[in-house]
Amino acid sequence: MGWIRGKLDEVRRLKLKVAQGQMISIEQQDGTIKRFPTSALEEALVRNFAFLDAAADGEELPEPTELQLALMNAARSEPWHETFYDFIENPGPVPDLSEPGPEPGSEPGPEG
Repeated sequence: MGWIRGKLDEVRRLKLKVAQGQMISIEQQDGTIKRFPTSALEEALVRNFAFLDAAADGEELPEPTELQLALMNAARSEPWHETFYDFIENPGPVPDLSEPGPEPGSEPGPEG
C-alpha cells in the first residue's frame, strides 16, 4: 500500500508541474512564493537595459517589472538575480568614459 501511495504522490507532483508549465518560483522574504512564466525573464532583462539607457540619457526611469521586484525581495539571493535588476538599484548618473577625439581639421603628427 505504501508503494502505491508514493507513486500517487509522485503523479500528483508531476501533474502540478505540468499544470504550472515552465514557471519560475521565487521565495519572498515574508515566506510567500511568487511565480512567473519564463517569458518574464526576457521582459525583466529588457527593462533592466531600459533603466541603463534612461539613466545615461538623464530621462525618467521606467517602472520595474513584477519579476524584478520579486527578485529584489527574494529570501535568498542567487547570483543570476542581479542580471535582471542591477541597473535598478544603482541607476545613478552614468559617467562618460569616452576619450576625446582629434580636433576637427587637425592631422595626426608623425609617430616617433
